[in-house]
Amino acid sequence: MIGDIELQYMIDAPFETNLYTKPTKEYQIESFAMNVFNGSASMNDSEYIPSPKLRRNDGDLYIIFLSGNGVYFSEPSLDVWYRASTRYSEAMQTITDSTSDRFIFDEPASPLGCVEQTQLCFEALPQGKQCGPLASFFDAFTTALRMSPSEAATAQSDWVLNQIAGATVDNVVKTLGAHALSSRRNLHLGSQGPIAQNQWQLDVTYWWATTLALSQGNFIDYTVGPSDRRLEKYIIPPMDTAICSSQVCETYPLDETQWR
Repeated sequence: MIGDIELQYMIDAPFETNLYTKPTKEYQIESFAMNVFNGSASMNDSEYIPSPKLRRNDGDLYIIFLSGNGVYFSEPSLDVWYRASTRYSEAMQTITDSTSDRFIFDEPASPLGCVEQTQLCFEALPQGKQCGPLASFFDAFTTALRMSPSEAATAQSDWVLNQIAGATVDNVVKTLGAHALSSRRNLHLGSQGPIAQNQWQLDVTYWWATTLALSQGNFIDYTVGPSDRRLEKYIIPPMDTAICSSQVCETYPLDETQWR
């Protein structure tokens, strides 16, 4: 639940007049998903349904709200998601014995819309017919099953999709919470230092990189086993021997420029 802007910045209010839980001076971030099945919004598996003008049927649609929740900015933010240009108070600088302005979010919650699309391809198919369309995860999966050139390819596709299922921007934000924000690198005791004018893009890039790392980790764990050997007893091996025989895992140098 996101409180209005006054409640978010009642940090200095006397205890007896503050009837609400005091903010922790930490960002609050909430993500809501609209999942698309068969080209339309799934009423049963979506957390919200946007208005027709904002709706997309060629991908899963997320709306992510960011709240200051007590965080002060040392200077106005020009980023379109971190809209913080409202002067709130002055802060004493003990080193210079001077004061500086503090700024807060212009609104209780700033929305960010995100469309996540999936595309699956079969190299064995003829040129120009190898890939399905960009679509929601479910629709990309069902299209891939129809396109599959063989039963073995279908089994491998099912295995691949099981590894990447759940590695979504929505799940990253919901799991990490405020820690999903790269802006926190300049956040100290509720005071936000300077951020880039495209900070929202840096955050989204971080979320996307996290989904890729998660997917890669799933493939590696399934192929060579979990790093924690205590978990091996919970692993269910694949029934298809064709999948087992096609697994290859090589160790490469740590220098990213030498990765293949």
